Parts: sequence; C-alpha cells; structure tokens
Amino acid sequence: MQQKYHLYRKIKKITQTVAFGVTSQKEMLYNALALKRWNRHRFGNLREILSGIASKKTVRLYL
Repeated sequence: MQQKYHLYRKIKKITQTVAFGVTSQKEMLYNALALKRWNRHRFGNLREILSGIASKKTVRLYL
C-alpha cells in the first residue's frame, strides 16, 4: 500500500508539472498575441502615414 501511495504522488507531481508548463506556454502565447495586437493598434496609423509619405516621395521622384 505504501508503494502505491508513493507512486501515485510521483505521477501526480509529474502531471501537475506538465500541466503548469502547458499553462505557462498558453499564457506566454496569449501575452505575445496581445502585445502584437496592441503594437498594431498603436503604430498602425503611423505606419500608414509613413507609407503614404514614402509613396508621395517616389511619385515626385518619378515625375
């Protein structure tokens, strides 16, 4: 009975560790995606303005 109990505790620890690792990876992925969305929102207008300026300059150069 004692051996079964220790084996059960080992398996439980391993399972908890794996579950914690998966949770951490999911959280990291979610945080990375949230940061990417925020940067796109924050710098989106700036990127459009800069690309517009760049395209106007190239048009002027070609004219």
